Amino acid sequence: MITTDPEILSDLAALREVVRDFLSGVDPHGGIDLVARVDRDLWTKACTGLGMAGVDVPEDHDGAGLGAAGLAVVAEEAGRTLARLPLLGSVVVAQGILLAAGGAVRDAWLPRLLAGEVVAAVADRAEGPVRAVQDDGGWRMDGTLWPVQDGLSADVLLVAAETGAGLSSFLVEAGTTAVHRSACRTLDLTRDAARVELRGAPAVLVGEQGAWGTHRDAVAPRLDLAVAAASLGSAETCLASAVEYAGTRVQFGRAIGSFQAIKHRLAELAVLVDDARSAVEHAAWCADARPDDAALSAAVAAAAATEAHLQATADVVQVHGGIGFTWEHPDHLHLRRAQADALLFGDVPQRREAVLRLMGL
Repeated sequence: MITTDPEILSDLAALREVVRDFLSGVDPHGGIDLVARVDRDLWTKACTGLGMAGVDVPEDHDGAGLGAAGLAVVAEEAGRTLARLPLLGSVVVAQGILLAAGGAVRDAWLPRLLAGEVVAAVADRAEGPVRAVQDDGGWRMDGTLWPVQDGLSADVLLVAAETGAGLSSFLVEAGTTAVHRSACRTLDLTRDAARVELRGAPAVLVGEQGAWGTHRDAVAPRLDLAVAAASLGSAETCLASAVEYAGTRVQFGRAIGSFQAIKHRLAELAVLVDDARSAVEHAAWCADARPDDAALSAAVAAAAATEAHLQATADVVQVHGGIGFTWEHPDHLHLRRAQADALLFGDVPQRREAVLRLMGL
């Protein structure tokens, strides 16, 4: 359970109901043919109407102050529908780093992110060195980064660059002529990715030089939790879809769900998904109530949810049979999301190794 406080539980249940209703009309196929896949209209409504970008931002920074538990609810519901929202890069990492860094840059950019006025993408995977040098009191940056998730949709990039004092955090406005973006082919058809070339791009230092590692460590447990919650939402959608289909699809005069092979497959999947839910809820509780355990509990949740997500997306295709392979059915989009997340954030063995490292083993 995320919390035992009845008032908080009531708030979270209300949040879940509102977000689920808001996202109920999302078509996971809606962005397949688009280059920039973040649904800006939906995101603006989510931010201005529901305050979705600020769900875990403290109230003294104009957020909802619902903490990690609120973030987990929003991420899970977004994962359930594969909603094309910039939760991981713009909300979890970019806003988290701005809050960790503080100062004038936070004050200038955080309100715009919370309002959905701008979308941020995180660019920390480089093709060769990315360097920033001081120029007339400011900074300019050169280098190539890819893949940058949501990089074609973003208005601003949060870039990790070398300054001579170590890796540092910078904001780079994506619309300038010094920023060149090209589309990367993506396995996940609900999110875009870009190859970004910076050619003397103007940049703003976030916090102190050499602080990228500190900033990233500050948001890493939240990122693990958000990825785990989104994976859980997608896995639950796949499980529900498989169970429903198994109960209605008739073969040899019987619903296929009555066959032992199908029953056992779905029962085992239900256990995996239930384990993932327990781990995600515990991680959300630790993030708010026991911050010293936040990193380990989030890593455990990520490992459990990644396993459930990969298995659920494979099983739902198998249970649906031929229809599960069709372009029009959403099964393949959930499968693509699970495989892409495993490549971007870590597969099950990598996630388990992260748990062992945090345990000192």
